[in-house]
Amino acid sequence: MQALQIAEGPAHAEIIVDHRGPVLVDFGARLQGAMSARARTMALGHNHLTLTTWRYADPNGFGEYMRLRGPYKRNAHALGVSLISDTAGVVTGYPGLETIQKLPSFADAIASFPIGKKLVPRVDLASTPGIVCLVNGDMTQLEDDDRKLRARRMDQVLELVTRDSECCGLKQR
Repeated sequence: MQALQIAEGPAHAEIIVDHRGPVLVDFGARLQGAMSARARTMALGHNHLTLTTWRYADPNGFGEYMRLRGPYKRNAHALGVSLISDTAGVVTGYPGLETIQKLPSFADAIASFPIGKKLVPRVDLASTPGIVCLVNGDMTQLEDDDRKLRARRMDQVLELVTRDSECCGLKQR
């Protein structure tokens, strides 16, 4: 934050870690939007929306809270998993969401393409069908749920009407 001269207000960093190590993807003076407030609260005990609001609405109370809070503490590990689809079509439902919600680490799901909206094949973050937020105190369980989620095919998660199926009155599942 010092390099960007951010003295007050929200800021976030996004880092991808792979077999080669960490890579800084994004750093900005704004709220981060790809992780739900619910998932953040589960992982940290608070979330960026309420803290930012509190900071500006009651600077003294917020400052006292931060002073008394002590060092940063994580209650649980969190992971935002971007869904990937290579199919285009109109989203007509999310029949696989119920199965995803049963994962022990499931915290929230953010649908980027609500029912009735045309989905395009994923090429970037803006074209992801959605993000599933996983939170768990047990890193092994979190990683297991991440593997299970990534192993699901999008036709097990989304129901799409594709151009081919529209001509025949069929739905692709």
